[in-house]
Amino acid sequence: MSQKINVEGVIYLLNKLKRLRITPIFLSSEMVFDGLKGNYSESDTPNPILLYGKQKLSVEKYIKTNFDKYLIFRLAKIYSTSIGDSSILNQFYNNIKNNTISHYASDQLFSPTAQNDFENIMKFALNSDLSGLFHVSSGANISRWEFFKLFANKIGGTARARECSLSDLDFLEPRPKNLTLNNKKLVSASNYNFLSPIDGINIWLSRNI
Repeated sequence: MSQKINVEGVIYLLNKLKRLRITPIFLSSEMVFDGLKGNYSESDTPNPILLYGKQKLSVEKYIKTNFDKYLIFRLAKIYSTSIGDSSILNQFYNNIKNNTISHYASDQLFSPTAQNDFENIMKFALNSDLSGLFHVSSGANISRWEFFKLFANKIGGTARARECSLSDLDFLEPRPKNLTLNNKKLVSASNYNFLSPIDGINIWLSRNI
């Protein structure tokens, strides 16, 4: 079913776009990498270990083969700075507020990227007719445990949160350990400054506390 939705359905739409001579914009994922190296640039060879990543890579390859002009954005983990949604900062807050037992891995690294940055980059891409493959990423190198601690220290306490290893968490598939994305190509093209994780936390706090 996921293959039909994530690959076959997307390719069906892509073929319609091609007939209409519309340039596709495809949102791919950090999960196209195996997580062995980190700080992945657009020139690094993808090697997904998750089915989701394999499906995203299949669509990337189809686009590159069948379109002369396209835009592929590989997204790092996107989080919002708004209140009341299910994004990671609100999860942190609710777990602390409700004194919930929670576990955050300290051995998986990622590049959390603010939703506002993604929106601004998309506007830039549309207005400038940007094309090619780009990593949309804050460029940060941080674990979920470190990200949580930055947040918790700002509001005064970790409550019942605990540091753990990725192997302690129950996943259907093994997860990549280092999914940090290098953003230099996109920063060079856009001259855009991405928010750091602490900047994103401070914006959340200014809006919600």
